[in-house]
Amino acid sequence: MPSFIRRSNVSSSSADRPLELDVQMESPPLIMYGAPDVSSGALASGLLKMTVFEHAIQTNSVNLKFMRVLHTKNPVRESCPNCRAIVDVLESWNFSSSTFSFSHGTHTWPFSFIIPGHFPQTTESPFVNIRYFLLATVTSDVSANSNVKLEHTLNIKRSIILNTDKVAQRLFPPTSLVALLEMPPVIHALSCIPIQFQLTGCRPQNTKYSWHLSKVSWRIEEQIKAQINPCTEHEGSRKPHVYRETRLLGNDEHRTGWKVDGDRILFEIPVSTSLLSKPICDVTLDGQYSLSIAHQLIFETIVVEEINARPVNSNARILRMKVNLPLTERGGLGVSWDEECPPMFSSVGPSPPPYEHAIQMPPV
Repeated sequence: MPSFIRRSNVSSSSADRPLELDVQMESPPLIMYGAPDVSSGALASGLLKMTVFEHAIQTNSVNLKFMRVLHTKNPVRESCPNCRAIVDVLESWNFSSSTFSFSHGTHTWPFSFIIPGHFPQTTESPFVNIRYFLLATVTSDVSANSNVKLEHTLNIKRSIILNTDKVAQRLFPPTSLVALLEMPPVIHALSCIPIQFQLTGCRPQNTKYSWHLSKVSWRIEEQIKAQINPCTEHEGSRKPHVYRETRLLGNDEHRTGWKVDGDRILFEIPVSTSLLSKPICDVTLDGQYSLSIAHQLIFETIVVEEINARPVNSNARILRMKVNLPLTERGGLGVSWDEECPPMFSSVGPSPPPYEHAIQMPPV
């Protein structure tokens, strides 16, 4: 399988710096498959490349770090850097920790690590941003111009792939109406999914009353909840900031198009998000910065009671259903990294007996 190469955008020449750093990712796109509690994470591998333009250069250390930065636009205290951002070093590699002389040319160091499946994916929200990157550092005592740093951004995504459809059912007492929704278990940004709507109990037996469907409407809402707590230094002296925001990603209404089949009404509705909504995938983050992004499908129908096929003006009802509809990235043809590994020799079952042993066995 061909590798997907991603390079850092570094523009430097030998006249400006004695060396140049570059990160070449050899692993596929970093996608964590499955929910955070069951995902095995994503496998990242690549090469750190250092190109020396001079005849030789002496360095003190060559270091690479995998880091995560949680940044908020609304800190509890503006002047405090610990209230504004949280920086975590998740992995670290010391490729050269002592004084060493590198000759002219390109020097490479391989690295690999597993991103845990419970980590939140790269997210940019109105209140909290989650960012991952690789930080390469080369230090030297020759001159201040010899100390070089490079940041290579890692875009980590999450995809939940489920094959079975989700079925949501609700009763509406005191009427005999029962609404049933059948839909895919997840939705993707800028995609259209079909929803099967079924309403039963419209014409109860042995009665002159019936229900007529006059309008069907739906909307997809994105609910963002965030709590920004102060750092340990300002804890107790400042109150946390709590934010709530609901965004409309898509909506539509229908007054015709359904099919009446005896006691039930059938309707297939295409549901999609708007091109300008810029939805954010579901994510959950706990700690000093708490962030929760979830999506809901709100389905509403208006039914009017009829007597002998004539509407009763004083009796109309609004039937409303709310269904959680996770929004994730597309999985494509990829699979989890632990499912790509070939079987070990010990996991292969016993081989069939050789021909000499098989002809000596009694017939069955």
